[in-house]
Amino acid sequence: CLILGGLSLALLNFGDRLGQIAGIVFGIVAIGFMLYALIQFWARADRLSKKERGVKFEDMTGALVLVAVVFLGVGINFGLRFINDRKH
Repeated sequence: CLILGGLSLALLNFGDRLGQIAGIVFGIVAIGFMLYALIQFWARADRLSKKERGVKFEDMTGALVLVAVVFLGVGINFGLRFINDRKH
């Protein structure tokens, strides 16, 4: 999330109009995943404090969704940049 947030800030500060839009989208995605990580942390801490047995603590879906969203965002940003450059 930190890298995605840093990328978002860099695009917002140094990008053109298209880069700023991508920066806003990456920023929203980064904040969303930070909130997801916080909720997961609270849920795991609750399970640990209750000493639940047989509960899995790994989260395969969160990591998969994060990677998919980042690749999708970068791909869309690259595609829009390519289309925008061809028009000019």
